[in-house]
Formats: sequence, C-alpha cells, structure tokens
Amino acid sequence: MPDILRSLKFENQRKEILDKLLDIIKFKDDNSFTLMDLDANLELQNKIMELSPDIKKYYSASSCRGVHDNCKRPCLGIIRFVLKQHGMKLDTVEVNAMADNNKLRRTPKYTIL
Repeated sequence: MPDILRSLKFENQRKEILDKLLDIIKFKDDNSFTLMDLDANLELQNKIMELSPDIKKYYSASSCRGVHDNCKRPCLGIIRFVLKQHGMKLDTVEVNAMADNNKLRRTPKYTIL
C-alpha cells in the first residue's frame, strides 16, 4: 500500500506510535537527547525496538533501517524514521558530556525540531 494511503488509513495508529516513541525518549527540557545516553540505556533501546512490529504494520517501513537492516544502532534508525514520517527533523550537534568514568567525551546531541 502506498505511504500516502497508509498515512490516511492509519492516522490514529501512527500518531500513537509517535506519542509512544516521544514518551519513551523522555527528552530533556529542550527536546534533546545524546547518543551517549541512548547507548547506555538498554531498557530504553528495548522499548524502542518493541515498536518495530507496529512500524511494519502502519508505515511503509522498507526504508526504515532500524527495522530491516542489521545496522549499528537500530533504535536510532527507528527514531529518525518515525520523526521524518511525521514531518519532524533531528538536528545534530557535537557536545562534550561526562562519561561514566568521569572523563569528558564528545557525543552527538540530537534535538527534535
């Protein structure tokens, strides 16, 4: 089914998936999260990956790398895909963040626009 038809037919389900995803991420006050935080939280990654069956069902997910490909960070692929499908963008900036070993580490900071 073409994506435009899916977006009309499953509008409510797609909105629910977006809301679940945004709730799972639970960003900071500025609608952002860091890759370091995402990589460190396995529970968060698992919750995002649990959305895969619904994404396959309600989206034309052939271009969603997180659902189909064996990529390094499938949960980030899912985040990008769902946000893009809803007209949102992810802005990336490199920031310094404190790692677990009390050392500064460069990591991407993603802000949802």
